[in-house]
Amino acid sequence: MVVALTILVLGVLARVDRALDEITSRPPSNVRALGGLEVGQAAPLLGFAASDGGEPVQLSRSVMVFTSEGCSPCESLVADLIIHPFDPGEWGRVLVWDVKDQSPIPPLPGWVVVGATSATALKSRFQVQGTPYGVVIDGDGRVAVVGILNKAVDIRRLVEAAERHIILSRPARVDHGAGTQQAALVR
Repeated sequence: MVVALTILVLGVLARVDRALDEITSRPPSNVRALGGLEVGQAAPLLGFAASDGGEPVQLSRSVMVFTSEGCSPCESLVADLIIHPFDPGEWGRVLVWDVKDQSPIPPLPGWVVVGATSATALKSRFQVQGTPYGVVIDGDGRVAVVGILNKAVDIRRLVEAAERHIILSRPARVDHGAGTQQAALVR
């Protein structure tokens, strides 16, 4: 009897865990309130000159995190990125830090930090109305995923969702016999 109850409880907990994973992988309903581009829409620009005269910043296959000075969740997110560095592999990282009084941001290794007027221009180009907000741009220059960010792990989830999206939308070659091939959308 105890074994049967234990198996039943573990089964229910596994279903609850799957349901919670599904819920947390969806963008929050209030993501629309923060504006931004639609998933699948072409990014308004794919690169820009670095403000320090360094290498040009490429936005193709990158994650952009929009933050603002004076925004508590944004400052908490930046602090979390310092404590829990995030390595997205081959994805580029751009932190857009919209400041009013030119307050410096602590260095974030591996991140291109954009501030001042460039940040305001990028927020405008990407139609971002509120922060913290994330945009992942795929290798084709399209918005793959958007979302509200509170912790470094949320950025990781955005990148993982983008990778799943890219895999799901990549055309696959399907053999229909007699040597003919036709592109099919993998869903």
